[in-house]
Amino acid sequence: MAVPFLDVINGITNISDQLLELYKIRRDGSFFEQQAFSSKLREYEAAAADERAVKREVLMARLGEQRAQADHTRDASSQLLSAYIQVALQRELKRDAQLLENAPFDYNHAQLANIVTQETENGAKPALLIAPFFSDELSVAEADGGPPTFRVAIRRSWMRCPWSNDVTLLDGLLTRPLRKTDLDVLSIRETLRELPVILIYGEIQRQNRVWCSISAWNIAPPYTGQSITMNLPPLPFPQTDMHTSERIEFEDALGWAVAVTSGLLAEWFHLNKTGRTPTLHRRLGADTISLREVGPGLAAAYDVAIENGVVDLVAGRANQAILLSDSGYNEAALDILKVVAEKLERGACITSADTLDVLTRAIDIAEESSLLSLAESIRASLALESRRYLMRFLNLPDAEMRPC
Repeated sequence: MAVPFLDVINGITNISDQLLELYKIRRDGSFFEQQAFSSKLREYEAAAADERAVKREVLMARLGEQRAQADHTRDASSQLLSAYIQVALQRELKRDAQLLENAPFDYNHAQLANIVTQETENGAKPALLIAPFFSDELSVAEADGGPPTFRVAIRRSWMRCPWSNDVTLLDGLLTRPLRKTDLDVLSIRETLRELPVILIYGEIQRQNRVWCSISAWNIAPPYTGQSITMNLPPLPFPQTDMHTSERIEFEDALGWAVAVTSGLLAEWFHLNKTGRTPTLHRRLGADTISLREVGPGLAAAYDVAIENGVVDLVAGRANQAILLSDSGYNEAALDILKVVAEKLERGACITSADTLDVLTRAIDIAEESSLLSLAESIRASLALESRRYLMRFLNLPDAEMRPC
């Protein structure tokens, strides 16, 4: 801290005033008067020096007091801040411990979010989480410490699916059944609210009935963390020993139903995120869930993708029709193809070479249904649009070319 500048100025001003008062030498004054004046001036200078020394000591003492007070204040403030940080840290650690104690996972919320973020490549694929099913006949300790009911069956069913790479399976992150149901689901969703997630959980009612639920969020627009929940029909639980073939077949069937439903959600995600054409209905085996149960769900994903501009109108509707046709909904497929033909006649553009292949398959569907006029209409539009697409691709002039 510097010596107060105002005191220095006052000292200089006082000395100047005294010098002006004393300095009254006449140019014609005597030698003795000159000597007397010089002696008196030296006395004043000595007195002024003594006064300055005293003032300096007073100022330095005051400065020392101020520094000591400032150091004391800083020490007190530092101690107070340190105590506040310790209290806040302990409160936060206690809160985290309570949250972790009540959570269905063994990581804190930040760690869990980081693990899922890294494993899904920052949400490039949905995460598939499986919780053990909760039995209402078990105590909390028995349920939490018991075997991972149905988790093995669901995990293995998913791993043998042709579409298993569509999501990132993170089995084991959830270490206990979601016995708090909605609160547990809310805790998981809040922790992973920025990521696409498919969550599998369920309950066993009185060892007679199995309820399976699938909750998912950030699967399709808007990606705001809002979830959808699907409850599979209640399944009668086999009243046999858990090692019997009947019990194993039941668990396998449950696992396969979950795998197909999760695959449907994954197709929704990839179509609306990147425009990838769904193929789940073609990868299902002949002895699996009926295509008629999967087709409409996949076709509905195109409505969202078209509305959000992920796929263009012609390609989206044509793919939708092909999907429905493959799933056995020929009448609905033909109705959509009529809309596609009308859009093409009115000048709808083809913006991708893949759309040309899709329209070729649409023509086949129309011909297989003996709607030759529809097939011819699409074929004529396809020929014209193919030429225009090629001209645009080669950047060549075309008198019939119109902007898209």
